[in-house]
Amino acid sequence: MPELNAPTRADGGAFVSIQRAPFSMSFCHGYQRALARRVDQLSEHLTLDRRRLIAWAIAHNMLSAWWSVEDHGSGWEAAVAVAQMLSDLERGAR
Repeated sequence: MPELNAPTRADGGAFVSIQRAPFSMSFCHGYQRALARRVDQLSEHLTLDRRRLIAWAIAHNMLSAWWSVEDHGSGWEAAVAVAQMLSDLERGAR
């Protein structure tokens, strides 16, 4: 994953993905707050529109979920959970 101090504009979605993170409901509660902070930091640092960054990250996570289904038939749950959290952020529900 690229470092926050030197990303390109195209790297933003990589920071709002949890591909290697464990999945559990307790994890989701803490991760939602961290995800909101991460989105805010990226939006400010990269001077990207927050809603556009969130929309891209949702698409990235759903694509990741689909690849997991295609490749393994499982393992898609975390990516879909993050997409839902991002959707909640986009609607302003923190």
